[in-house]
Amino acid sequence: MERLVLQSSDWLVLVPYWATWPYQTLLLPRRHILRITELTAEERKGCSRNLLQMEVKLQMEVKLQMEVMLQMEVMLQMEVMLQMEVKLQMEVMLQMEVMLQMEVKLQMEVKLQMEVKLQMEVMLQMEVMLQMEVKLQMEVKLQMEVKLQMEVMLQMEVMLQMEVMLQMEVILR
Repeated sequence: MERLVLQSSDWLVLVPYWATWPYQTLLLPRRHILRITELTAEERKGCSRNLLQMEVKLQMEVKLQMEVMLQMEVMLQMEVMLQMEVKLQMEVMLQMEVMLQMEVKLQMEVKLQMEVKLQMEVMLQMEVMLQMEVKLQMEVKLQMEVKLQMEVMLQMEVMLQMEVMLQMEVILR
């Protein structure tokens, strides 16, 4: 780290080695004096100029840090939103899985009841079972298509969010 912050013909502004605060500096005259009243008019003006330059530097540094903090806050919010979206999608997928299991269980119960009721009518039973199988295949196919579409939408949303984050980084640089 460079300790010398500013210098002029009459003054030095530096960060002391014992500095504990981020903006702790010393304003030192180049000429040895015992009292501040020994400063010449030009040295007093130089002191004022250096103080103003330090104020400008500090304001710029604070502004830069605020921008960095704002960027970090935005990134954190985006990460939280993404995590919430992923969590929501996982919950939806879990609910769909439970519903599918319940539907399969229900279909199995219906099948068992129909077999008991329709023992005498073998042909009718085979036709009902065939219809149920076709229906189940269509539902499974439909669910697979819906799941695939949801995965594609999720990937597109993630890519869009990444693109937005990259554009924000480019803009903020």
